[in-house]
Amino acid sequence: VVLAIGSGAAEFAFSAGGIGLSGVVYGLAGCLFVLARVDRRFRDAIDSRTLILFGVWFVLCVVLTLTDVWNIGNVAHGSGFVLGMGIGFVIAPGARVRRVAAAGALLVSIAAVIGGAALWRPQLNLSSHAAIDDAYRGWHALGEQRYELAARHLERAIALDPNDHGTWFNYGVALQHTPGSRGITSIEAWERAMVLEPSDPKVRAILEERGQLGIQRGENSN
Repeated sequence: VVLAIGSGAAEFAFSAGGIGLSGVVYGLAGCLFVLARVDRRFRDAIDSRTLILFGVWFVLCVVLTLTDVWNIGNVAHGSGFVLGMGIGFVIAPGARVRRVAAAGALLVSIAAVIGGAALWRPQLNLSSHAAIDDAYRGWHALGEQRYELAARHLERAIALDPNDHGTWFNYGVALQHTPGSRGITSIEAWERAMVLEPSDPKVRAILEERGQLGIQRGENSN
């Protein structure tokens, strides 16, 4: 449970997030890496060749992700391994002080990644795809006429990726029914969408209908 929650929260906080068990697998490897060195009962639990394989695969996955060949949960891999090491130090026999300190560090780490995923994701996230989830949820909430919920999701999507014109357009739709928290109007949201994608016929039509297409003539450069 610790490895699943910790690695998944870290992946969501720092990257696009996803579903999988690789963070747990790396966590088990990290745990055995520690146990094999501090508990004689686990001396042969994991050998150097297996650890090298985990390391090579981690580097390969990072390269494949950076080259857009394959999107992989590299943050989940790395954080899972570190959390697994923490678990190993907690459960391995030894000095009580070391085990208590390891447990404290593990709890702080779990709290930090959960806080990062839930509260500080816009400030921490490094992925260019991080906004997709909230943008979709906002669009879906619009279809259900749950405008306040839609606005909240779309505002988070904008914080993660302020350059997606579709999100700004949907946010403008939501602002017709709820004030939102960014302090702007629906027209201002649509104008932002127009700046980002001038050829979008939906945005052009809605601004023309409201007589706000001066943005196309350079009257608004936001």
